[in-house]
Amino acid sequence: MDLKETVAKIVREEMGEYIEEDMQFTGSYEGEEFNVIVKLRYEPEDFEQRNARLYDRVWELGYDIGIFMEYPEEAITV
Repeated sequence: MDLKETVAKIVREEMGEYIEEDMQFTGSYEGEEFNVIVKLRYEPEDFEQRNARLYDRVWELGYDIGIFMEYPEEAITV
């Protein structure tokens, strides 16, 4: 399993049922290995805990990887 597959697996484990569509991987930015864009249906109530676990697990891999969460416009409240 390569690094992108490993990161995708971790994202699916932490955000699984909230993921709207396939993740997008983009090139590196400011020294990161790569970036991953995750589109969510909406923000889970326990988003902070899920997100913290996600970043901790990815960080433990020993690589700097950018992870960005996107939501549908109608899911964003001000």
